[in-house]
Amino acid sequence: MKTTTREIIVNWLKWRIADSQFVISSHNIEGHGKADLIPFGKNFFGMSHNPSTYSRAWRLLKEDGSIPEANITHVQTITHKPEAKWRLLTT
Repeated sequence: MKTTTREIIVNWLKWRIADSQFVISSHNIEGHGKADLIPFGKNFFGMSHNPSTYSRAWRLLKEDGSIPEANITHVQTITHKPEAKWRLLTT
C-alpha cells in the first residue's frame, strides 16, 4: 500500500517532536534542508513531492486544530509574516 502525503507529514511531525522541535515554519515544509519535510519524505519513504503538495496537505491536516495521530492537541499559529510559523502543543 502506498504511503499518503498525510502519513508522511504525521511521521515527520512525530520525528520533530521526538527531537524536541515543537515549532515549525513554512520553510520547513517547503524547504530542502536536512531536517525539512521534502528530504524526510524522500529519505524515509522514497516519496518525492513538490513543495505545494506538502503545503496543501499541511493546510488540510492542521485545519481541525489538532492532529491526534501525532499526539498534537493544538496547532497554534505564532505568526504569518514574514514567514508562517506554528507551535505544536502535545499531550
